[in-house]
Amino acid sequence: MALLSESERWVGTYDGTKHHKGSTEGILRTRVLQQRFTLERSLMQNRFLPPYGPGLPGMLAAGLVGITVNTAILKLAPLLHIHPGSGGLLQLLLLYAQRSGPGSLIALHSLGLRKPPSLAGFLWFHYVTGMTAILVYFYLFAKHVRGARWWRATVFALLFWLINAGLVLPQLGEGFAGIRAVSPSGVLYFCFANWVFVVVSALSYRCS
Repeated sequence: MALLSESERWVGTYDGTKHHKGSTEGILRTRVLQQRFTLERSLMQNRFLPPYGPGLPGMLAAGLVGITVNTAILKLAPLLHIHPGSGGLLQLLLLYAQRSGPGSLIALHSLGLRKPPSLAGFLWFHYVTGMTAILVYFYLFAKHVRGARWWRATVFALLFWLINAGLVLPQLGEGFAGIRAVSPSGVLYFCFANWVFVVVSALSYRCS
């Protein structure tokens, strides 16, 4: 606040049009101090904003934070005696690979993608798909939808969940949202984890 008050005082004192008529130096100094005042006010108003942004590095950093929180929530589920049934997209990919021939399946197995997947295979696939989804959000969705960041993220999270619930899981014979394979609490838990992923990523990127 001391800096801000000082800027306000100097801007008032060195008003190039009031105290330094005809003085180029006074006008320039006024403009510099006004810019400083504007910057300080902007920094104070935005001091609680997350640190990531702008550009692709910021997007990736924000997505990394979001997917890490999402992974922690999913891994916490067994401790809460909840089975959210994650990994539907990977199972569908393995199913298509199996139908296409042994070569495709062997290639996926060499990457650690199998059923059940290894921990390393699960993590890298989970992170890659999550980061891809968040880039789609930042580049194609958030820029064209109005509203607060949390609202846009919530809408995208719902659409993202509906794709998994209505397109991926039914092809695995699990029904809408996997209701045939998991309990209603598991369905809600997975939806919550998905929502947290997108919202945390969106709020962690300053320019979304």
